Parts: sequence; C-alpha cells; structure tokens
Amino acid sequence: MITQLVAFGEGWTAGAETANEFPKILAYPELIAKELKLNYINNAYTGASLSSVYKDLINFVENTPMETLKETFILIGLPSETIESKGKSEEDMQKLYADVVTCIDELTLQLDLKLLQVNVMTQLRKPKAKTLLNSISLLEVLILRNRPRKNPLLMPRKNPNENGHITLSKYLLPEVNSVILA
Repeated sequence: MITQLVAFGEGWTAGAETANEFPKILAYPELIAKELKLNYINNAYTGASLSSVYKDLINFVENTPMETLKETFILIGLPSETIESKGKSEEDMQKLYADVVTCIDELTLQLDLKLLQVNVMTQLRKPKAKTLLNSISLLEVLILRNRPRKNPLLMPRKNPNENGHITLSKYLLPEVNSVILA
C-alpha cells in the first residue's frame, strides 16, 4: 500500500516560483499527496539538472529500505535539458535527456517502483519509456488552459502560480492513480 509521495525535479516541482513564504507548500506534488492522503517529501529544487535529479533519485533509492520503497510513489518533474547545455550540442543534450529517462525507467522496472516521470518543459524528442507521461509537458498544459481569465495560471515569467499548481495537480492525479493502482 502506498503511504508516501516523494518528488524530485526542478523549480516547478519544488513550487519555488510561488509567492508563498514556504514555496514547497503550494507545489503540485504536495497537492496530489494531500488529495491521496499520503505523506509527502519534496526533494526538488530550483536549478536542478537532469543529471542532478537522477543522482538524487539514485541516492534516495540506495538509502531507503526496500519495504519503504514499496510504500512510496515517486513523481519526477524532468528539468529541461538546457539547464546543462553549456558547451554541449543540442544532439548531446537530447541524448542526455533520453539516457536519463531510460535509466530511470529501467531502475523502476528492476526494483518494481511506483514512479511517474513528467516533462516540465516541452521536449523535442520523447523517448519510449513506460514511466514517462508522454502526452504534453506541464508548461503546455498551463498554456492551453490559461486562456484570458480573471485568475491566470502563470506568473509573468511563465511559472505556475497557485492556480497553476492546482491545475497541474488535477491534470496529473488520474495518471498518478493509474500508476499506484497498477
């Protein structure tokens, strides 16, 4: 039985862009955890790269007892590969993205983890991975649902506000449930 949600990722997943004094409180992973009545740990942070998210996940898995892992749902908000792009070609960055997604997928299958990867920003190439939500990115979800409105979903710098995090949690909840119940 799943008892906790553990999140990894970059600033959107951390909720860092919100105006709240404690930014992680309003992040979409916590809203999902509250809806499902799960304990919650957020390991996401602003500026996280694909490599750092993968390393953080490996560290968590290696240092968590297997019985706890079996009770854990892991949600990964994949950072844009451009965070690590300094001095690398676009082809190298797309390969890094595909490699990280595939390695996470293989780790999930090997350890029978309950895990979902989601793209925060739009990715040009989407590798085939059982754990990757391959529909649209979280940014695209908000742009499509952010029609001119009284209560916008995005802040001026195109980061989700509180309403944006609520929208993302509602969008992801059915996907999360399908992974947990599988």
